[in-house]
Amino acid sequence: MLDAAHEAAADWILAIDPDERLERGTAERIGQLTGDYRRMAWGFRLRELYSPTEYRVDGLWAEKFQYRLFRAYDPAKYRPEDLHGLWYPPDLGFKARNSGLNLYHLKMMEPKRRIARRNLYHHLDPKGLLQDVGYDYLADEAGAVFEQIPPGRDYHPPHVDDGGLWMAVPAGATIGGPDHIP
Repeated sequence: MLDAAHEAAADWILAIDPDERLERGTAERIGQLTGDYRRMAWGFRLRELYSPTEYRVDGLWAEKFQYRLFRAYDPAKYRPEDLHGLWYPPDLGFKARNSGLNLYHLKMMEPKRRIARRNLYHHLDPKGLLQDVGYDYLADEAGAVFEQIPPGRDYHPPHVDDGGLWMAVPAGATIGGPDHIP
């Protein structure tokens, strides 16, 4: 994606995964956000959906934030290597700003996807070296607190569940089963 943006001489990159949605207000604000020609990286409050209309807000769930709209750069100068790193080079002087908008993550809606996500990260980072908090929290619902998506801050396109896990399984990994931790 980054190479294609560079080849197309893109000015900005909006990095969104297939299981993510931006709130509707983003379309109206995108021109304002990208009107600055400095090296900017706009962040979005990451909302982990537990149903099509509510997200989790307890503990670290309330603090999740992702910088996904940023000035284009030559990808030969930076290739993210860690699982949880930035999409843009931290040493190129990007100014990180809060867009005030939400980014909704749909993968967490189903318990089987939460478990599979936990297991996948255990497989990719078995010693938990890339994230201090570890990965068990992804499938732990103890003390969960939820909020409804506020009126006018919904996402598009709407969620349509196909019953699948929405993730690849790396060679040698087993990500199924609620108690399976590689």
